[in-house]
Amino acid sequence: MKPLDLSTLDRMSPQQIADAFRKVLNHSNELAAQNTRLQQQIDSIHVPTFAEISAALSAGGSDPLNLTGLVGETVEDVAIASTIPAGPGAPPPAPPPPADGGFTWEFSKRTGAGRWPDLTPPGWRGPMQYTAWVFYFVGGAWFGSAFIQYWFAEPSLESGGPPSAVAGNWTFGSAWGVISNYQPILGETVGYMLSSGNQRQSANDLGNDPVTGLPVQERTNIVTIPFPSDANTVFTFSGMTDAIPPGSITIINAIPLATMTLTAELTQLTTRGGASPPP
Repeated sequence: MKPLDLSTLDRMSPQQIADAFRKVLNHSNELAAQNTRLQQQIDSIHVPTFAEISAALSAGGSDPLNLTGLVGETVEDVAIASTIPAGPGAPPPAPPPPADGGFTWEFSKRTGAGRWPDLTPPGWRGPMQYTAWVFYFVGGAWFGSAFIQYWFAEPSLESGGPPSAVAGNWTFGSAWGVISNYQPILGETVGYMLSSGNQRQSANDLGNDPVTGLPVQERTNIVTIPFPSDANTVFTFSGMTDAIPPGSITIINAIPLATMTLTAELTQLTTRGGASPPP
């Protein structure tokens, strides 16, 4: 299990924070069996004193003080990395991918001039950029909603957990009707779309265009894929045609698709389980 970087919490949604800590808690059963070995490692670790930490902070410099060493490199299953900037103006660390994989997107307005603007939804302590939607064909009809919020990152941020756990990470609870806790089977046709801003649970928080100052209410085209396993899988797309007619989709707990303008092309989706990170 990779370290959970606490320094990125201010840029995570409440749902992403809950997912991250749920994964840590679920891992505790495995840790119980390793208790004896871990205790021996912990006993051999030097824990810096308050005076040592204060001296390191006072020394400053260009490098951050990384507290990962407090638990040692070998205790990787319980290591929680926390980075303290060396001084004012130090850039924040890059957000790490989730320990067990997720969904990564590429689309024409993710980066560069005219990219979708950042925004900070009410109650958040940091900005986000776009929301991932999913569309399921259930009982002979299409249903969908907005689920996973992403913030701007380079390279593109991975989030949402592995394909095998979307029922617990995307549609958990009862707020999404027939697609609540829905887990697609391998090979099932599933649709995806991205929208500017935050549309999870009927929200519609938008960033403003830096040139016009107007809210950006846009979306990508809708694409479909055969639902993948947790193996690293890359899907590529071309063109801006909706693979599912928007008018045929019943939207649950989100704003209507017609309120958004199709302006961005979704070009790539990468899905990954937890076996190994992408190169």
